[in-house]
Amino acid sequence: MTRSSIFRYLLLPTLAGLLATWLVYRYVAPPSQAAQLATVEVVVAERALPPRTVLARADLALQPFPKDYLPTGAVTSLEDALGRVTVAPLAAGEIVLAAHLAEPTSKVALAYHVPAGFRAFTIPIGETTAVAGFIQPGDRVDLVFVRSGGSAAGGAQGDQATLLVQNVQVLAVGQRQDSDPQAAEGQLQGYTSLTVALTARDAVRVALALEVGKVRVALRPAAPEGTVNVGVVDDGDLTQP
Repeated sequence: MTRSSIFRYLLLPTLAGLLATWLVYRYVAPPSQAAQLATVEVVVAERALPPRTVLARADLALQPFPKDYLPTGAVTSLEDALGRVTVAPLAAGEIVLAAHLAEPTSKVALAYHVPAGFRAFTIPIGETTAVAGFIQPGDRVDLVFVRSGGSAAGGAQGDQATLLVQNVQVLAVGQRQDSDPQAAEGQLQGYTSLTVALTARDAVRVALALEVGKVRVALRPAAPEGTVNVGVVDDGDLTQP
């Protein structure tokens, strides 16, 4: 077989086959998986997060995820997650869903409104013991302790009253934690409790006062004001100027 015959009958068909294979791969084969799947950035937990965590930037990361398989409610913007509170545990790398989060003003986040070193303490009240229902979350109040027929220091007998705790922050009225007058309209009537921020010692004192007497609530002015010392007032002071 001559050299020209070898080229014609062996090499030329081989080259044609290679060209056909390349054309098939180039124009007929499916695109890569990366080209098939469009992605979108989602917010994921940077680390394991327990419930009731106020989310900060260090807690979160952005990660690409196939758009067609995006879970319902997936958070796609850091701004939509920062400052909110987790209501369920999140594993590291887990996609953050809207259902995982609550606003800081929601009831599940009351603990985050309690100042450090204080306790949330609920006081049962009525219209006549709490300024006729005008107290709103964020107000400050004094707690007045009244005891009937108690014994004062020094052996004095009779009804007594004193300012038990002053300048107390109101955390919630009934179950409301916001002070928006429009949102609260029609919902503050008939509430039967105030939740206030007390130190641990004051919480114990108020608990005892509720057991042995009555606690009334006095609303303080909106402008900051100092505390006063009125001592213990008894029925003998009612006729004093």
